[in-house]
Amino acid sequence: MVNFLYGLKYNLMSILKNIIKTLLSSFGILFIIMFVLVYSSFRTSVQTFISDNLFGKLDINEIKILPKNARADNIFTPGSSQGASISAGQVKSVRAMKDFTETFSITQLEYSVTIKGEMMGRSMETFVPVFGADPAYFKGKDKFWNRFQNRMPVPVYAPNFTLKYINNFLNIKGLPQMKADQFRNFPLEFKIETTPQTHPDRKKYKLDAVFLSFTEAFPFTGAIVPNSFIADFCALHAKDTGKYKKGYVYVMMFARVKDTKELPRIVAELEKLGLKIESQKDIADKTNRALKIFDYFSASILSVFFLITVISIFNSYLTIVYNRSNKISLRRILGVSKLRIITGFLFESAAVGLLYGIIGYYLANKLLFEIAKNIKELIPVLADVAINPVTTEVMFMALGLSMAVSMVSALLPAIFASNINLFKAVRK
Repeated sequence: MVNFLYGLKYNLMSILKNIIKTLLSSFGILFIIMFVLVYSSFRTSVQTFISDNLFGKLDINEIKILPKNARADNIFTPGSSQGASISAGQVKSVRAMKDFTETFSITQLEYSVTIKGEMMGRSMETFVPVFGADPAYFKGKDKFWNRFQNRMPVPVYAPNFTLKYINNFLNIKGLPQMKADQFRNFPLEFKIETTPQTHPDRKKYKLDAVFLSFTEAFPFTGAIVPNSFIADFCALHAKDTGKYKKGYVYVMMFARVKDTKELPRIVAELEKLGLKIESQKDIADKTNRALKIFDYFSASILSVFFLITVISIFNSYLTIVYNRSNKISLRRILGVSKLRIITGFLFESAAVGLLYGIIGYYLANKLLFEIAKNIKELIPVLADVAINPVTTEVMFMALGLSMAVSMVSALLPAIFASNINLFKAVRK
């Protein structure tokens, strides 16, 4: 016990004597810990943002049904323009299945459509794909769902991420940012052309519309109107070209499963119908794929930091071993074991790593606070990303990493120290 206390006292005194040199040589650990903590928090925040705004959300008992030839990377532009559609027969078969409590269909208008709106004295007009959805699908997802009916002016939903693009555009123009509620009841105008530009009797129809809300239910770009509006409009203008044209296609369906345990069998049956299925797991997989590039880039930066830091600490401890060789050799002559020599170095490096871990934790939280406060100015398109402070679990992980990096870097020099030639060291 006495020897242990003596060894502990010696190690503490040794750390205090060499603390400045050791801290300077290990300074890179601080950057590693800050990077890991900021990256961990930022990645979680971005993952939630992407999941909520780009890929949509599904309830736990909900599946998304897609055409068999829908491209896996075709995230933002579904529909007939990509050659992907669900036949009327397939829609009828899905609706007839007794495994679902409810089914909802998504259609796409096959006419050229422009949407016009005026904001802050400026008029903007752009081509936009128009999709139809069943109003009941929004029940429980949006409090204004009962206003999403086939009426005039036509009610319009838009995907959540549309708000980010609008605010990014406003920021570029030097205009103030807008909140989702400020767009509600915003007047719009649809211009739908039911004939080709080369047609001798071109027909274009202007329809008043009103913006209803942004929604996280759909991940694709475009305006969303009631299915019944699309069906009625297309039936009214089916022969505008002189030949019958249905005017819309089914591009997607949503279905709520009675028993999720039966999902494998249901998926197999839908695949037999020539359809593709997406569930919560698939949405998560898409989110993770989208983050891979972010992860690879961050890992490469972290690897460089790690390598430089380890080399720096390694060289520093080699210098320390050389400078302390006389003391180390005398301790060995006095009977101090190799293990105690190694333990002393590792104890010192662990203390330095712990100190940098604590400092890195507080600096990372400070940096995250500044990012959260200024993200609207730094990255307007991510203005709604909620940047959260580092959690306790991540903090302890970072402290462990900091100590491990420092100890691993010091291990080899510690082994060298324990094997110093006693006579050569004394003759120095």
